[in-house]
Amino acid sequence: RTYYYRIQTGESQQPSIFEQGRVWHVPAQLDIDKMQAATRHIIGRQDFSTFRAAGCQVRLMVGLLKAVGLGEIKVDEIPGLIEKRTPHVLPPMAPASGLFLGDVHYGDECMAMDYVYHHHLRKECAIGENGDSDL
Repeated sequence: RTYYYRIQTGESQQPSIFEQGRVWHVPAQLDIDKMQAATRHIIGRQDFSTFRAAGCQVRLMVGLLKAVGLGEIKVDEIPGLIEKRTPHVLPPMAPASGLFLGDVHYGDECMAMDYVYHHHLRKECAIGENGDSDL
């Protein structure tokens, strides 16, 4: 799965009526370079049990990156937080507003979800072996 998370920054900029509920407004400026440096600790295959709390893995990761961007957590502290394997050591999770599911890949048998949405639904993607719908 590929997720996208939209954050709008700036004290005076409130989300427009069209953006409300679709973006997380953070009134402070974030240090994007530090946030990007922090992502190296949360990309790839590893034990992410620290972020598995009530199905909010992406929101916990974004909350952590926001804390890094605000200078509340240092980039080199992230491995220690991940090793603790408990979400209680993390900063508050990001709100649901701003989180979007971008793509879902099922391997060679099925197409990526963005293709499915924009073209047509292949029968083998929608119907499992026992006839149950997977989508």
